[in-house]
Amino acid sequence: MASSSLVENDYYDIYLTDNQIWDFVNQIIPVADIKDEKSILYLFNAKKVEINSLPKSILYGDYTLRKSWIVRILKEAKLKENDDVIIGNPKLIIKFTIEEKIYEVLVYENGFKYNNKYYKKLNILKEIESMLSAG
Repeated sequence: MASSSLVENDYYDIYLTDNQIWDFVNQIIPVADIKDEKSILYLFNAKKVEINSLPKSILYGDYTLRKSWIVRILKEAKLKENDDVIIGNPKLIIKFTIEEKIYEVLVYENGFKYNNKYYKKLNILKEIESMLSAG
């Protein structure tokens, strides 16, 4: 863990730390634009996010304000070598618009497909639905 030191002042305290904490923060919260379209983190660049739930269309429409939360959930998934996470039809289709181009994420119960790659995360569908339906 990063070391820190306290500098005292009459009005406030200042904590000084080394760069370890900022390196960690930059890993989980990217600051700069991600240029690699194949990376899930590239979706942080989206200017618009639309969602369609299938077959009921309970979640439908513009969810751009929830973009960061959606991408953070997606990035926690593990890349798979095969499509064993794909069972049946997708339950959600998430469309990220970046520079007039649409990038689709097909979400299933326990995984998703993005850029012709498969990712696994148990209960990802429920996690995304819960986050989107929360106030």
